[in-house]
Amino acid sequence: MKAVTDLQSHLTNWAAGIGGLKLGLALWLVVATIAVWGLGPALTSRTLRNTRTTLLGAWLVAEGLFHRGDLVVVPVGRLIADWPARVPNWVDQPWRWATPLELLVTLTMALVAYGVARGALSSRRR
Repeated sequence: MKAVTDLQSHLTNWAAGIGGLKLGLALWLVVATIAVWGLGPALTSRTLRNTRTTLLGAWLVAEGLFHRGDLVVVPVGRLIADWPARVPNWVDQPWRWATPLELLVTLTMALVAYGVARGALSSRRR
């Protein structure tokens, strides 16, 4: 129960720190990206290209012009750069609220990398 309370407290502080407008914009851009990615096979190539170009423009304007990379790129970059420092916490503090999420993300990324590497190797054999 304490882990849930800690997570809620952390997320509340994080959301208050970045501001509602920035958080909402980042979430809408992520949702739009997922929607375009999911709808991609159903769209014609021209429509898909135009939609992706528009979405890329929205990302560039929001991320670069208005927020100078501090919307998604810089926080994700910091998270990735700090990842090795987080690994010892998995053993030292396994009850920390972020440990299960960090383990899940690490496992997912490892499986994706494995799948990409295996696919690249199997396509070379043909």
